[in-house]
Amino acid sequence: MKIIFTLILFLSTIFAQTTLCYKNNTLESSIDKDVLLDGGECLSSYSKKDMLRDGWKLTSYNSIKKDDTYNHIFVFYKEDSSTQRTLPKLYYKKTYTKIHNTTENTTKINLAYLKVGQSGAIVQKVGNNYLIVSSAVVTDSNKEGSTLKFVDIDLLQQEALPTSNLKPQDDDTFVLNHLYNTSLLIVPNTKAKKMVLSNYKKQNFLSEDFFASYLKLHNTPIPLQEDITNFCKKQQIGTIYLVIKNKLYILDALSFTIIDTIDVAVNSSITQMPFLTKIEEIEDGILGGDFGLSTVIELASKINLYDPDYNPNEKNTNTKQDIEQIDPNEKFNDYNKHYLNMLGKL
Repeated sequence: MKIIFTLILFLSTIFAQTTLCYKNNTLESSIDKDVLLDGGECLSSYSKKDMLRDGWKLTSYNSIKKDDTYNHIFVFYKEDSSTQRTLPKLYYKKTYTKIHNTTENTTKINLAYLKVGQSGAIVQKVGNNYLIVSSAVVTDSNKEGSTLKFVDIDLLQQEALPTSNLKPQDDDTFVLNHLYNTSLLIVPNTKAKKMVLSNYKKQNFLSEDFFASYLKLHNTPIPLQEDITNFCKKQQIGTIYLVIKNKLYILDALSFTIIDTIDVAVNSSITQMPFLTKIEEIEDGILGGDFGLSTVIELASKINLYDPDYNPNEKNTNTKQDIEQIDPNEKFNDYNKHYLNMLGKL
């Protein structure tokens, strides 16, 4: 049997599409399809069921008894020429179209069935130059076209440039999915990162270490939505790829709206807060900088040390319903809980 095991292992190294997984020292002669397998492409994170769902075929299975326990050996084969787990391709190509029916706050475009929350830039021709005069977010879309709402934001975020008083007008160009090819990746572990990067190689992901450094500079160990959107605005990032459990959420960085949700078989309970990064010791800077009495009172009130209306004799009248309400800006030390709450899915 050792010869067979060695032969199978040898074959798995020759053929890129063959992988060997195993589960040792079980008490039963058979094994459930949901049990996580070790070795090969199973990585102690994929079961037989997961592998079959991922496009692998079971070509061989052996249950070997050793003393009072059993060793289970699985050999999987994949006909596809690629060994990586393939996620759906995303089609968020930059698209140009003219705007019409423009008002002070809205305009329309002749692009149908867009996703509410998608964003872009309004570009106006001035002489021989083209200037971004506004950003816009899709608020409604059907077979007739889409409605956009202007967003008062400077996409360039460059204070040295002169401020333009130009406003969007009919026949200006709307650039749908502007900056969508540049993304911020937020993942809980290395496995999730590898899975996303290997599937979306054409996407330009800014290193998460830059974001962690930004948080450290601003004394923010756990980011809120505002921290993420401000960072994306400064770095001209169009999309956010956020992995939570076995889901990849793709968000528009301007509207912070989920525009796509993809199943990813990460199958790992390993998480790192605030996300996977090499940057360490991101700490709150409560006493950093110059501060006076008003600042001390403000900080004290945030950590419940100061309350101008405090009455020690007053009974707590909070109801169970009040206690169970979760602030979307509340911070959690649990990765999954924190980001699910941020997305309103907790």
